[in-house]
Amino acid sequence: MAVTRSKRRGVSHGEPERRDVPMRVVSHGGGMSSKDKKDIILMAMLLGMLLVCMIMIHCSSSMDDADTGKEATAAQKQVEPVIATTADQVEAEPSAEEVIQLLQGIDHIQRPTAATPENDPNDGLGKEDGYRAAVFFESDLVDEKYRKDEDVLENGTRGGGCVEVYANEEDAQKRDDYLSNFDGTFIDGGFHCVVGNCVVRISGNLDGADQRELEEAIVRALEEEGR
Repeated sequence: MAVTRSKRRGVSHGEPERRDVPMRVVSHGGGMSSKDKKDIILMAMLLGMLLVCMIMIHCSSSMDDADTGKEATAAQKQVEPVIATTADQVEAEPSAEEVIQLLQGIDHIQRPTAATPENDPNDGLGKEDGYRAAVFFESDLVDEKYRKDEDVLENGTRGGGCVEVYANEEDAQKRDDYLSNFDGTFIDGGFHCVVGNCVVRISGNLDGADQRELEEAIVRALEEEGR
C-alpha cells in the first residue's frame, strides 16, 4: 500500500509530481477563442468609425456657423452703404455730382472724387451732424509728395482740398468751428470757410496766395449756382 501510494505520488520511482495540471487548466480557462478576438476587433472598428463620424459632424457644424457669420456680416455691409448712399443722394444739396461738375470747371483742380460710406477718409458721411456729401480733389499747385497716392481719397485734403455739404448752414458752421480748433497747430488741416451749407477746405501745403486763389474760385462757383 505504501509503495503503491508512493508510486502514485511519483516519489519512489522518480516520477515528478503533476503540479502543472492546474496551471494548464487555468491557461485554457483564461485564453480567447478566435471568435472572441474577431468580436473585439469588430467592436474597436465600430467605435473608431463612430468617433470619426462625430468629429466630422462637429467640424461641419463649425464651418456652417462660420459661413453663417460671414453671410450675416456681408449682408450687413451691403445694407448699411445702401441706406447711407440713398440718404446722401436725397438730402445733399448740392449733390456730390453737382459739386464735381463745379470743380471740373476750375483751373488747377484735378480728379474731383466723391466719398462713399466705404472709403470716406473722415468716416463722417451720412452720420448725425455729419456731411451729406464730400468731394475731394487734387491740385497741381500742391507739391507732388503730398499727392503721391493714386487714390485721391487716400491723399485727403493735403493733396488739394475738399468740399463738404451739410444738411443746413448750422451744421456747416459747427464743422467750421471744429476745424478752427486746430488752426496753427501741428495737425492744422489748412484753410477752411463756410459757404451756405457747404464747408470749403484747401490744403495747408499751399502758400497763402495759392490757397486764396483756389478758395475764391470755389466760393465763386458755389455762389453762382445759388448755393
